[in-house]
Amino acid sequence: GYDVVVDCTGSEEGFGSALGMIKPCGTLVLKSTFAGMTSADLTKVVVDEIRVQGSRCGPFSVALKFLETKQVTVEGLITHRFG
Repeated sequence: GYDVVVDCTGSEEGFGSALGMIKPCGTLVLKSTFAGMTSADLTKVVVDEIRVQGSRCGPFSVALKFLETKQVTVEGLITHRFG
């Protein structure tokens, strides 16, 4: 498993998959907006002492400028591509 997992899916299935990837005492960052109510089995969160952190939208124009000018590199952070 991983120490930190970021779920950007906004879906129950994505949340469940993300939980399955975290090491005990790891952190799950929810960088999503869920549409409506969702249900989740939080047993793993409690038993494995998982930290769940919400993340709101930030200053996109600044972030995009950093990416455009290569002031930050993200290639090493990308492990899979879907689509």
